[in-house]
Amino acid sequence: MVVLPAVASAANFKAVSDKDVAPSSLGPVCNYHAGFAPTDAVNITVVQNQWEAQTTVVPMGLKTTEGHVTPGGALVLRFSHVDQSGNVIKSVDEDVSGSTTVTTEAQSPYHSLFEGQDRNWLAFGPNGRRLTGQPGLVFTNFGSQVTVESFGKSPATAVSATIIGGSADGCQLLAGS
Repeated sequence: MVVLPAVASAANFKAVSDKDVAPSSLGPVCNYHAGFAPTDAVNITVVQNQWEAQTTVVPMGLKTTEGHVTPGGALVLRFSHVDQSGNVIKSVDEDVSGSTTVTTEAQSPYHSLFEGQDRNWLAFGPNGRRLTGQPGLVFTNFGSQVTVESFGKSPATAVSATIIGGSADGCQLLAGS
């Protein structure tokens, strides 16, 4: 895969709505973890959103989406461990204001590359956990650099993940009181 840098000015960045900045639920992403029942889920609520993004498509079919917060802004999300009745067991608020770039091939094998700087969040399904060795939910630290390579259409499966600068296991943080 050839990754070309997108060329654009800050003026091309557009605000991202709350519903598009994060899914409302990750489903049973942590159900393998002690403290989670098989039917428990992780829900996401937007606390603060000054996220903006721009997407560029180049002639070879590569789509690149860059995202960041506005100057002085933040992206804060609440991650909640909920039982099958929707009762909140535990919540954590995370500042995930780090910048991101996602580059995706438009045709099979739908190869994508996520690159993040500073604080971000990542979710891995069962195959992604097995292939990368990462927990189901990860929060990266300020100063971190992260790269995740995936294949497949939405949802893609992560095949490799590199985190430099530290991270926290979100499932462990949400496991219970």
